[in-house]
Amino acid sequence: MTAELPHIAYAQERLAERRRAALDSARNAGEAGDTLAALQALLDAAIQLGQQGLISESLAELEKLIARAKRLRLHAILLRALDEAGSHHLLLGHLNAAMRRWISCLETALDSGDDAMLVRAHLGIGKVYFGARDYRNALHNHLRSLDYALALQASEPLTAIYICIANDYLHLGQADDALACLQLGKRSLVRFNHPQLTAECQLYMATALTRLGEFDAAQQALSEARMAIRDNRHHWSEFHAALIQAELDAAQQLPGACLQQLQLAHKLAHELQSGALIEAAELALYRHHKQQAQYAQALASHRRYHATVERNLASMQETQLLGPTLRQAKRLETRLRLRQSDQENLALQARLLQHQAVLSTLSREVETDALTGVANRRALENQLDQLALHSGLGFSMLMLDIDHFKAINDSYGHAVGDAVLAAIGQLLRDNCRNGETIARYGGEEFCLLLPGLDLAAAHAIAERVRRRVAAQPWRDIANGLAVTTSIGCATAHGDEGPRGVLARADALLYRAKKQGRNRVCDETSGDFLLG
Repeated sequence: MTAELPHIAYAQERLAERRRAALDSARNAGEAGDTLAALQALLDAAIQLGQQGLISESLAELEKLIARAKRLRLHAILLRALDEAGSHHLLLGHLNAAMRRWISCLETALDSGDDAMLVRAHLGIGKVYFGARDYRNALHNHLRSLDYALALQASEPLTAIYICIANDYLHLGQADDALACLQLGKRSLVRFNHPQLTAECQLYMATALTRLGEFDAAQQALSEARMAIRDNRHHWSEFHAALIQAELDAAQQLPGACLQQLQLAHKLAHELQSGALIEAAELALYRHHKQQAQYAQALASHRRYHATVERNLASMQETQLLGPTLRQAKRLETRLRLRQSDQENLALQARLLQHQAVLSTLSREVETDALTGVANRRALENQLDQLALHSGLGFSMLMLDIDHFKAINDSYGHAVGDAVLAAIGQLLRDNCRNGETIARYGGEEFCLLLPGLDLAAAHAIAERVRRRVAAQPWRDIANGLAVTTSIGCATAHGDEGPRGVLARADALLYRAKKQGRNRVCDETSGDFLLG
């Protein structure tokens, strides 16, 4: 990190220069009697202070501006100051104060007809629920913010909304849904130059990819995020980048690198003066030391974590929303419902359905093998998990392998090998019924999950597929090319789990290979060499 220090110092000085310029503008506007311009410049100066990591100092200036803007009825400045103050209160762990600021922002937006700020205020309310670890309510509010943005055709805030929804999904254990939302967010970013949102989108994409086991892609996303952060330094993003890098390093069994990133996150949390982030950093350090069997360090981290929790409670750092705040939010919810006409509701519903359709499409893209067009292994694993929850359902499985595929690649080249894989994928889709799951298991292996089929029916499908592959006009792809397949066929016994059936089908595939290939093998009818 030492090599980055000159760049960080330069970025801090650049932010300080912008603040000095904003204060000069405010002074000049005040001397000229232009109150609106003076307050706008003071607001810019307060925001610059927050971007330097001086959150408490920035918040103090924002609260003064809120009082003046209310008194002078300057709604545009009031709304922006309330939104910034909500973010600062949330960062400092003041959940109820953050909720009150965003509720005031939303009420002012309703009174002034500022629909764009209505979207941002609702987004902030969702963030407060997220800070209270109420991820279901956070998701509900963030989806509502998305409804408003789509109904208003407000494309600029869409990326921020998709990022918040993705973060909700990550904390609800739905990494695939999070990744789909982030892909939508990246699409929205194409029209806007927003380095901070670009960084956040890449950060959460790295988290989702890490949890899906795609470590190379996760590292690439994280590297791109850190490049964006370097160009526009932001302590909050640097903290989360370090925490995500630590998670990625831990997943790849790199304990030394993981510890270095956790120590950096700890340092940044203290610079931000955020009790919530310090608490998260201490807890992460404790878990790391415990995982590495470093019990003395783990005990020390655990004590610091509890001391931080106690300090947060003593200094009004809040972990739950209080009754008066929740009642205020409920009254506002009633007002919002009354505001919406039937026509608006129908429009919102139509756009939400459109969004859900796009999200569903992206989810399918995430679970589809790009080369063959069939499901990928991740999608198959999800299907197996679902099937395991419903014991007693009859099903069969086929494991299919292309015979001598390495020789095809070596003799004809990888382009021909890819063409063979794509053709097999199309052939499987053409020759199977609806309701079956066809997946590329890895390399030249495919898996077919056949719900409701006994061994005889599954064997018939396997035999049909084997014959169709052998009869395919492979010479159209390459002169002299011939392709055959070996297939293992297994059926569930009683309450046997799907992964047990998969293992037996794989063993039968291996037997088919050993017995000479171009055959279907099952457990009851023996081996079939088919001409």
